[in-house]
Amino acid sequence: MRVCINKKTGELIEAQSGGSEESHLEALKENALNIGYKAKDIEVKFITDEEYKKLKEDSFAKPTYKELREREYPTLGDQLDNITKALQYLKENGVDIGPDGIMQVNACVAVKEKYPED
Repeated sequence: MRVCINKKTGELIEAQSGGSEESHLEALKENALNIGYKAKDIEVKFITDEEYKKLKEDSFAKPTYKELREREYPTLGDQLDNITKALQYLKENGVDIGPDGIMQVNACVAVKEKYPED
């Protein structure tokens, strides 16, 4: 079994069975380069069937709860905008939002006034 692995993540990019010559590894390398990987970011090598099984399991592991949540949360910009709007609402309704809250609201209001919606 020969594989091409992303060095940064350890994830499997491509696997091929058969062939034991170095030229077969070059084909894997060329495939990865053709889809946009940089040579420094990939590793091609021969591995055993057991190593391949483990690599495949690791590469297609179930996402963690953190990864699942991050996919569904609003973007950080949208979250910050919502928090700022909530602070502004509280301030306008007489709630003391503290100096940091006031600074956040004033900074965002200034930007919105500088670049109004069309």
